[in-house]
Amino acid sequence: MSSASASASAGSSRAVVTRIPVGLRKGYRSPGLTAQPLACLPFAPALLHEAGGAGAGTAAWVVYLGAVPTALGFATWSFALRQTSAGRMAALAYLIPVVAIVLGWAVLGERPAWLAAAGGGLCLAGVALARR
Repeated sequence: MSSASASASAGSSRAVVTRIPVGLRKGYRSPGLTAQPLACLPFAPALLHEAGGAGAGTAAWVVYLGAVPTALGFATWSFALRQTSAGRMAALAYLIPVVAIVLGWAVLGERPAWLAAAGGGLCLAGVALARR
């Protein structure tokens, strides 16, 4: 799968997962419900062409990566939103780069560059400041 197809697939999956269920649950129709999937339509032919050439294992991994981490992320985010305000939760989103750096170091043995470590420290400082 090329990066354009993967991006189109990710974008359309994101649109479906986030916008359509929210709109249907709230009982309203919004241009945003259709604008995001429509913006991905120009990439559909390339996606279908390249997906046809992918093996079953590759397709299974794409489905897994689109469904499981997304579902896990949204479930934990939804649970956390019930525990605190949206503003406080939004500040925690800045911890994502820090967690990625730490996981890359701990799990994959990737030593972070000094600039990545400095950026992580900046993220931590920003979260601490925003959560006051």
